[in-house]
Amino acid sequence: WRKDVVKMKYTKHLIAAILSILLLFSVSGCGEESTSTGGTPDSSVASQSAEAGKVGDTVSNDKWALTVESAKVFDELKGDLTTETPDDGNVYLVLFCEVENKTDKDDYFNYFYFDSYADGYSTSFEITLTNPDGYETLTGDVAAGKKLKGALVWQVSKDWKEFETSYKEIGVEDKITFKVTPSDITT
Repeated sequence: WRKDVVKMKYTKHLIAAILSILLLFSVSGCGEESTSTGGTPDSSVASQSAEAGKVGDTVSNDKWALTVESAKVFDELKGDLTTETPDDGNVYLVLFCEVENKTDKDDYFNYFYFDSYADGYSTSFEITLTNPDGYETLTGDVAAGKKLKGALVWQVSKDWKEFETSYKEIGVEDKITFKVTPSDITT
């Protein structure tokens, strides 16, 4: 049984490494400037000059409008073929999001551009083989003016107090930042 768990974790990390390499080579528009579609900014969309967004907010820069629609904590992530469990003393923090491409060019929203901290300590995005609540990972091609929904997963301590994540893309000046606390979690 333990051998299967180790093998599954090794396989998960191998898949993550391969996906990382493929994504780095397939990123379209990386470093290109894009133009906004223009028009009047939506008053519900906070600019980056404002404070960090929280669950329910939309924060944007010149390229993307990101909304964290909800946040949940999971003791395990169940899929059709596998169940994933976090490291001892941790839980999975999952942000369910929507991103909109605000430009007039198709582009790629890349989850590798997230820089995240749990209680002030750097933490890495978790690549999973499951889809929390049926949501795939928030990454992929987004046509000009269109949207993408998905989930983002991190491991945090069971007694975490504050989680902060920022999306900072190469070649884009403003970053998109959100802060989440346990009081933001839905069941």
